[in-house]
Amino acid sequence: MPNGRLPVPNRTKELLLEIGTNAFDTWDQQLLPKRPGAFLVAFEPLVDKWSLLLARHARARVVGELGWHHARGIILPFAVSDRSGVVPFYVSPRDGCSSLRKTHRPERGGWKTNGFVRNACAKTVEVRHVPAITLRTVLSEWLPGWRVAKLKIDAQGSDLGVLAAAGKELLRRVDEVSMEALSDDCDGLY
Repeated sequence: MPNGRLPVPNRTKELLLEIGTNAFDTWDQQLLPKRPGAFLVAFEPLVDKWSLLLARHARARVVGELGWHHARGIILPFAVSDRSGVVPFYVSPRDGCSSLRKTHRPERGGWKTNGFVRNACAKTVEVRHVPAITLRTVLSEWLPGWRVAKLKIDAQGSDLGVLAAAGKELLRRVDEVSMEALSDDCDGLY
């Protein structure tokens, strides 16, 4: 990162931020084709999923710049958390259920009887230690002065904590936030 900042091109008309990218339903494929002036900054702490996304933009036998997973986007192998440092990351049999938080079997609501949740999501197969940064660091130090058009947080149970850790002053630079929310009718998985 030149000067400790992410390399967002000056010609960028709107900045997109995706936290907890994983390997499917990603904004590099969903939004960037529809938004020619946009630049995407994405984060994925599971390095196997991070490398899959990097491979989308790679060409055989040609060395590319590390982190670029699209001509108008970069992906970084960090968790975005409510704290910085090296943190435990609980890997589920289904990568989309992996989280900074331990899972448990829900006691009430529709998830209690859902086989996918019981058999895949509510288990931990491995605990990895991953580098984590805060949204505050991303907005204030890595992207200073940039307005964020859309922010997606898919942090599997940590969404609100990730958002709150940025602080209201920095969040004024974010136009739209998309994140998971828990219904009062069921227990959370995390």
